[in-house]
Amino acid sequence: MRSSLVESGHLKQAGALRPARRLIESDSFAFEWVSEIAEVESWRKEVHRPIYHLHKWWAKRLGSVFRAIVLGSVLPENKNLAEAFYQQHDLRRVKVLDPFMGSGTTVGEAHKLGCVALGRDINPVACQSVKVSLGPLDRDALMHAFARLSAGAGERLRKLYQTTDADGHVCDALYYFWVKTVGCLHCGQAVDLFPSYVFARNAYPDRKPEVRVCCRKCGNIFSASIQDKAVSCPQCDERFDPHCGPAAGASARCPSCQRAFPILKAVQITGQPPAHRLFAKLVLTSAEDKLYLPATKDDETAYRKCSEELARLRLPLPTLELTDGHNTRQV
Repeated sequence: MRSSLVESGHLKQAGALRPARRLIESDSFAFEWVSEIAEVESWRKEVHRPIYHLHKWWAKRLGSVFRAIVLGSVLPENKNLAEAFYQQHDLRRVKVLDPFMGSGTTVGEAHKLGCVALGRDINPVACQSVKVSLGPLDRDALMHAFARLSAGAGERLRKLYQTTDADGHVCDALYYFWVKTVGCLHCGQAVDLFPSYVFARNAYPDRKPEVRVCCRKCGNIFSASIQDKAVSCPQCDERFDPHCGPAAGASARCPSCQRAFPILKAVQITGQPPAHRLFAKLVLTSAEDKLYLPATKDDETAYRKCSEELARLRLPLPTLELTDGHNTRQV
């Protein structure tokens, strides 16, 4: 593999030639530094390296990691990876082959370093997506096609996601939040399977500790800090620990009768998967502000209309059943 990745380089030792040791083969390869920049990329991969996200491939790798791997495979062991990482390189003598290229991360990073990058995959979707991502594009044609798609199917979809803000103004819904529910085995009351009443938090809570909490009593949505062990709902004054929901592991505790029961047994009795309850939404206001709000009856009505529209269209949706087996029974 190294002969195809690395430019020729040798050291003389005991009258014989041996390959020069590369940076990635030495203890000086900056694994910790690569991990730090990879963590930053991992939270917003589609922003830092959007070209690999043209298609929603199932297993995407980090571009920063593969840039470091290629550089570590060609640089001598005395080079500083952190410095070389941000420099321009012309590695036209280096050939890189990725026989399982997936979304094309290896091919793209090697190409940016000037390598001769070769990729293949048994999946034709992977091959096509990489060809489109890394091939020539007609921007005008692309924007024209997007405008037609937006005016057609896009407009129909946007109408399905219209809702209202706290003042009753029409706005767009960005996300809807659902929670699974099961009936209590002792009193029959529906129990929300919240492991925690905190349902929205920042990826870096140490930097941005603000979270969104769903009130366990009235369903109001309000802000708190992730460090809070007790919060009070500004609407109903209910005081509770936002990190302790009814569901804990395989069991749940009913807020109505205060008795615990096994979740799986409650599901098996119905013979159906757990039900879902719509409890919150994230909206984009006319002022371009994002707000978390409780779901309303109108939102539930809109969801039923979407379901009816889906049934009316008779789209060719998959209807196959899962074959019985260990993993199927786990589901």
